[in-house]
Amino acid sequence: MDSSTNTESEYKPANGLAKVTVAVFWILIGECCLEGVLDLAVLFGALGRGNSLDTHLLISGLLLLVWMPMVLLSFVLFPLWVHRVSSNLRVFGDVHPGWVDGWAFMYFLPVAPEKRLIYKPWKAAEFIWKKSHPKPEDQDGKAPSYLERWWSLTFGAFMISLIVLRFAVVATEGSPVKACVAGSAVVNVLFVVAARLCIRFVKDVTAMQNTRAQTLPHIMTTTPGT
Repeated sequence: MDSSTNTESEYKPANGLAKVTVAVFWILIGECCLEGVLDLAVLFGALGRGNSLDTHLLISGLLLLVWMPMVLLSFVLFPLWVHRVSSNLRVFGDVHPGWVDGWAFMYFLPVAPEKRLIYKPWKAAEFIWKKSHPKPEDQDGKAPSYLERWWSLTFGAFMISLIVLRFAVVATEGSPVKACVAGSAVVNVLFVVAARLCIRFVKDVTAMQNTRAQTLPHIMTTTPGT
């Protein structure tokens, strides 16, 4: 059997990628929670004046040092996981639209001049969830509602963050600053919920594919946990 045939017939569990991706999202969730606490402290006057302002800036800077590499990791790991589970669908023998793999890398660009960037990544996620289901009768059914909530919250967080960033550039003191801080707090809340739903998506699809692979004994598999 040639290498191309091996590649097409080999099921590769996404367990390892899923675990690392989930860990990165949990770190980002923790960072957003801490940043949200800082935002609330500023809104209620506990931070933001005199020496407390320096403390706020210092903690925010430290959180940023954690946030940036974790965001970059998520930009790499999540699309890699999507590509892995998407490739497994071909192993299962499902009819696989080519655009599913391509749109895996657009999850972090929910807003752009092309309207397709708003809904195509979500449609790819819906397709992956349905076709990963081990029960054939559920593969053409309706995807769970939490996928819609995940994508809506991601879209909302992105839009609000753009608005906050635009006003933060010109805000210097008083109410405009507090409005930006309040907006930042809202973005953090939306992201925490969206990230939690994304973690659920990763875990559900990974588990469903492992279950489905067990029902198809003719499929060649690599070492579990990779």
